[in-house]
Amino acid sequence: MKKADFRLPCHAGLSRKSQTGYQYSIGVHAMNTEAQIIASPMPFVKSETAKKHPRLVREPLKSQDITVPFKALGRHIAKCQRKRQSVRVPAMRASELGQVLRTLELKRAYA
Repeated sequence: MKKADFRLPCHAGLSRKSQTGYQYSIGVHAMNTEAQIIASPMPFVKSETAKKHPRLVREPLKSQDITVPFKALGRHIAKCQRKRQSVRVPAMRASELGQVLRTLELKRAYA
């Protein structure tokens, strides 16, 4: 039995590699391309002129300043964490979230 004579397709139009790049032959005309690295003249990733936002250091909340619903939510989160259960925390303002986090800190300190 004779093997079929299949020819592998070569790169379409790629004739040879020259010193400056690849030379493509398209019909009668040949096109030379040179390998270049295109880089931006301005640094966009890390700018030296970027200003850091000042961090506001506030006094920690006292346990008397925390409202009752947020204390209850903090206790619920701590209880679910001990049981390794998931907890759905609703969307809230930053001040409310701060109260919940402070409750968790107090709960862990006294638990």
